[in-house]
Amino acid sequence: MQGWMRCTESPLKKGLYEQAVQKGKGCMTERTWIRELTIPADRKEEEGSLFFCDLAPELGMILIDIHSKTIPELYPSRRFSPGSELTFITVNYCTRGRCELELRNGEYTYLSAGEIAVDSGQARRGNTSFYYPTGEYAGMELMLLPGNHWKDIFIGTKERNPADEIQRRSERFGRPRVVPADEGLAQALGQAEADARRGMDREIILLDILRFLYLLLDAPIEEERRRDYYTQSQVAIAKKVMEILSADPARRYAAGELAARFGISETSLKNYFRGVFGCGYGQYQKDMRMHMASRLLAETEDAIGTIAQQTGFSSQSKFGKAFKDYYGITPLEYRRRERIGR
Repeated sequence: MQGWMRCTESPLKKGLYEQAVQKGKGCMTERTWIRELTIPADRKEEEGSLFFCDLAPELGMILIDIHSKTIPELYPSRRFSPGSELTFITVNYCTRGRCELELRNGEYTYLSAGEIAVDSGQARRGNTSFYYPTGEYAGMELMLLPGNHWKDIFIGTKERNPADEIQRRSERFGRPRVVPADEGLAQALGQAEADARRGMDREIILLDILRFLYLLLDAPIEEERRRDYYTQSQVAIAKKVMEILSADPARRYAAGELAARFGISETSLKNYFRGVFGCGYGQYQKDMRMHMASRLLAETEDAIGTIAQQTGFSSQSKFGKAFKDYYGITPLEYRRRERIGR
């Protein structure tokens, strides 16, 4: 098969690799056409990573596995080559966590695990548009250049330009198209990730991605599942509520109390919060307290009664019951197991 790969410099590579790292935001290592950027974690010792694969001048792939709400700037400028504006398509596949999509029309929506978003320019692209509400995210992003770039990539004698076809099917909408990843789509992307991490040849990974793109063309991307969209102020309220809850886990805020502070109904506050963070207002507080308690039990010598107070419980017995309901073991047993495992 002639024309599988061209050796010319990729404009995607220039835009993504050479401008990806800002001072103090990570460390870039390079292995020919594969590069990896480490991303500091917000709360965990384990660092995250962006795993770049320059598959062809018209096709790039990033494997994302991070433990933070934001990542370094990937698109400092959409002008990647002198005198021209580079327009490319992004395809994002979420496997863990949630990703915020900030649209050019001022709306926001959220990509959840098992969903694929196809964007031909409807979403903003800049470091302010990369936000992961739960602080945990894993997935894959593909960058495709439409146009004549694809004429040298084909299977056998059948030339087909998947980037142009995907662009035609999606660009007439004012929003990115979000579809569930069926078994075939998920398997194709899973294979591409596995091959990339195993260090397989670039041509093999390219085949994986081409298979996915052809399958995507057969997916009903015009018939997406019902989605919720939020205004900037609604998203800002949800994020501010999260900041208030996180700042003082020992204090229990009633939803009505915070809703009154923002001049909205309790139902609206809960809807905004669930829309941004993917869980209920009460569940978020419960998860936050239990995670904080587990960390204090593992990392400090604080008495269990003290930890109960720090996490908003009026008594040690109530804390012990809540902890056991959540983790399946008592706080004392949890601490013992953590000490044994060190």
